[in-house]
Amino acid sequence: MTLQTQADIRELRQITAWLVESGVEFIEFGRAKTLVRLTLEPAGEAVRAFVTPPQGEAPNAQKNDAGATNASAAAIEICAPLAGQFLAAHPARDGALVSVGTQVAAGAVLGLVRVADLCVPVVTASPGIVVALLAEAGTTVGYGAPLFSLSPPCEAAATSA
Repeated sequence: MTLQTQADIRELRQITAWLVESGVEFIEFGRAKTLVRLTLEPAGEAVRAFVTPPQGEAPNAQKNDAGATNASAAAIEICAPLAGQFLAAHPARDGALVSVGTQVAAGAVLGLVRVADLCVPVVTASPGIVVALLAEAGTTVGYGAPLFSLSPPCEAAATSA
């Protein structure tokens, strides 16, 4: 490993691969006045953390693994994974990633949150239909700010029948 203050991305990738292979959740290393901690989160955990329950949800509503409620529940809110500028489209492309009425699968990228030059995807943990855009493109949003509202797929199918 280098003894510079800058990390080589190849070294970080190698360390991350070793952590995954060995099942280690985190590692810390450092030297005088410097500490680095790499933490691995279980797959899907970060996505689920950003799905908030609908307001006014019935207290006995059953939830699935993605944090979505059963068909009788209200819309699912998809929230910002971090604070930054909300983008409905990738800066290098024309057109929004999704619009009202778009049917999305679990894992779909709905928008982006930009911090400096980094664009972080806003991903849905559950399938559904986009029923509302809750933030205006270009605005600054905080961590956990609601960005999209999705209707669960079985509710959407019932309303279209």
